[in-house]
Amino acid sequence: MPDQDEKYIQTKTRHFEPLAGALSVLLSVYIWLNLGPVLAYQFTKVTMADEILHAYLVANIPFFAMAFGLYLSMRFLMRTTVKHLITDRKSIDWILMLYSGAAYLAVAALFTLTHALLQPEQFQLYSGDVQDLLGMVPLVLIITPIQTTSEEFLMRAIPSRLFKKGKLVTNTRSILLVSLFTALLFTLPHLSNQEMAHASQKTAVIFYYALFGFGATFISLKTKGFEPSIGIHAANNLYIALICNYTNSSLPSRPLVLSTASVGTFWDVFQLLLGLGAVILVLGRMKAFKNK
Repeated sequence: MPDQDEKYIQTKTRHFEPLAGALSVLLSVYIWLNLGPVLAYQFTKVTMADEILHAYLVANIPFFAMAFGLYLSMRFLMRTTVKHLITDRKSIDWILMLYSGAAYLAVAALFTLTHALLQPEQFQLYSGDVQDLLGMVPLVLIITPIQTTSEEFLMRAIPSRLFKKGKLVTNTRSILLVSLFTALLFTLPHLSNQEMAHASQKTAVIFYYALFGFGATFISLKTKGFEPSIGIHAANNLYIALICNYTNSSLPSRPLVLSTASVGTFWDVFQLLLGLGAVILVLGRMKAFKNK
């Protein structure tokens, strides 16, 4: 007998055709890559006393173009809703999203603390104006989740739904194949990031992006919704923007701690692997994984 979520999917969820989904991806990418840079360039002409805040806004403005493209796609092509893109449940599981982000965040914080204790010369505690530091927090808490969730929809949620008319695949073989597909989609756009240009090991950066694309999708499909990947992605970028950023970051910000350690190493890949493992452990204890 199908469970309540499956009955809901059969009767209530607004599915979309694969063609509509594919066209939505193309439209969103087109608007992101064409309108986004134009908006960012125009904003570079705006004079702001806070140069770091200005740099943060310039870096994130293109994602508002992406979000706009996604809105048009959901409204006129897929004719679906944010909720239906995120999950196949009756409602979005915010607790699942929160716990996934928290588990990932705990590992990131532990790695930063360990690294700082072993090599304190590579970390600088913020020593500027506290008001400037606190002033960025509300903007980051609003803008960064918009950026990460937009990427999640474009590079993970919509592509994952192209294979079953808007529904999520459920058997393990299909989950593996879809996860590999999103790993490729997630990796390619990120190859233009500053991290690639300044990486100690470019292979490590590529592997990091591929693992992020694959692992978060696999976990999400096993739970029948993208709450885990949305939580993980938001936690990752919020941690970088607010807690510990690094030199030559693609996400300029005013963090509590700045790391001057090498970027693009397999140490980062190991941290990501443990972070995803922590999420799996927590969600397993929550009995969030749906077996079929």
